Amino acid sequence: MNETAPGRESGAEAPQPGPIPYVCPDCRRTFSVPAGAPSQMDGLAVEGLTCPWCGRWAVPARDGLPTTVAKRSVVGTTVVWIAAMVLACLVGVLGYLAWTEKDDAEAVGEESAAVWRMERLAQWFGMHPFRGSGAMADELSVPPSTPTERFDFEQKGIEGWRSIGGQWAVEGMAGAPSGERVLVQRAVQNAFNVIMAPGGPYRDVDVSVRFKPISGREDASGGIVFRFTDGRYYVVRANALENNLRLYYYDRGRRQLASATVEPPALGQWHTVRVVAVGDRMQGYLNGKLLLDQRDARVRSGQVGLWTKADSITAFDDLTVRGVNGGG
Repeated sequence: MNETAPGRESGAEAPQPGPIPYVCPDCRRTFSVPAGAPSQMDGLAVEGLTCPWCGRWAVPARDGLPTTVAKRSVVGTTVVWIAAMVLACLVGVLGYLAWTEKDDAEAVGEESAAVWRMERLAQWFGMHPFRGSGAMADELSVPPSTPTERFDFEQKGIEGWRSIGGQWAVEGMAGAPSGERVLVQRAVQNAFNVIMAPGGPYRDVDVSVRFKPISGREDASGGIVFRFTDGRYYVVRANALENNLRLYYYDRGRRQLASATVEPPALGQWHTVRVVAVGDRMQGYLNGKLLLDQRDARVRSGQVGLWTKADSITAFDDLTVRGVNGGG
């Protein structure tokens, strides 16, 4: 009597495995070999199994798919996605810069435009840029023996001061930092309003002043002029309508030298702006925080004063000047 092998029905033949797929990693062509051929050993190609087109080694394709090609395809897709994301970021940056482009009357010339674009780009990436050439920890100072002069407008007005432009007057004001009298600038029709304090010229200087932006639709700023000589000067200013502290050089038109992103100084509140200039290096502070550090050697010495722009109505008090006298 004939016995039937387990798992088989009488008269049925055992199923034969189909052809085994292989792939060439070099030319990426696939081919199959008969299941009975000595072409596979533990899932690896055996000696003698080469691509019939290019003659390179062939490897098994898992589940009928070319595994090596699939891996390369994944890598290629990843590279394409990364490139697309980088391109999208660049397009977004350019679009953001174009959208935020501003015809800033304060920033003139190619240098100023570059500074403005760098600041906007940093803001797009969520950063608050520190502008300047030095390290923040390296704070400038004048010698301890440097004479100090203070102006609080309590006992004396602005006799001896020189107005370059604007409507400057000492007024009574409740809540003033020192006493009840402050210096107020009320002109609203000028491009800039400048008044020079007596004393100087100073070579190296440390100047601070309290200021309160009262009102202004175009601008609500206050700043310190330093190294004023023959109409040329530097100014560090803050503006209640903008989120920046800036350093400018003025010579028949202003050129922005440095800028830092800050919380706008609130209208109707007192704030402190300070500048320290030693040699060709200048540092700017707002409310006690060092924010600007810049080098510029166009003007080496000059007088100190106060500054506003456009329709800013601003009060000033407690001007303190520590300066090393000297020209050149």
